[in-house]
Amino acid sequence: MMRYNLADVRASYDAKKAREEWHGDWVSAAVYRPLSFFLTVPLLNLSVSASQVTLVGMAMAFALPLLALFAGGHAHVGVAVLAIGFVILDCVDGNIARVTATASKSGHYLDFLTDIVFRVALYAAVGILADREVAGVLGGQGLALGLLAALLAIVGRLSRVFTRQLSPGDVYAPAGDGEGPKGFVDGVLLPALSGLDRLLPLLVLAANWWGGLGWVILWLVAYSAADLAYTQYAVFRRLAATG
Repeated sequence: MMRYNLADVRASYDAKKAREEWHGDWVSAAVYRPLSFFLTVPLLNLSVSASQVTLVGMAMAFALPLLALFAGGHAHVGVAVLAIGFVILDCVDGNIARVTATASKSGHYLDFLTDIVFRVALYAAVGILADREVAGVLGGQGLALGLLAALLAIVGRLSRVFTRQLSPGDVYAPAGDGEGPKGFVDGVLLPALSGLDRLLPLLVLAANWWGGLGWVILWLVAYSAADLAYTQYAVFRRLAATG
């Protein structure tokens, strides 16, 4: 007998969670989160825990560069599909934790660690694929640049995490969550740009067909550098305001 249904999963995704996700990760909110609801229901009824889903996601993340190295001519498809699967599972584990009220500090840490592994592994995998392009724009430096983009992104993420220990709240928090009013940059532009890296699996599929993976890597470096720069600005602004 089924204990959970789609309505239960959707009800757990309350307005506050939806607002936060649309603000900082609108691609997931628009694409991956709705898909995750349908996968969450059978996993809930099979008594699969959120941490088990997260561990499967970590295994998928570690497999990404291996696919890029050894999957031959269809490696880009394998990397893109596996990355899409990971992002959906990244939504599923949160769904399960909320529906079953089993969210925990250890589960939150495992999810954070898995996200870091995924980012490094995916950026490295895309770099490997870019290095295989004939007449690529990167001169064989795709892997190095992919890892640089991952480093920039991770430093930005860790900066935000550390700042929350000093001053509660998120430097990217939406208006209405104790952060005060937002201007155009904080309230519109940054939310539109934030989370664009979730489009990366789809870009891998599209760019491979026209030989543009090198440009995708360059975009990743620029995107991660801009995110890091704004993060440092926002962190120091917050710390100055809170003393």
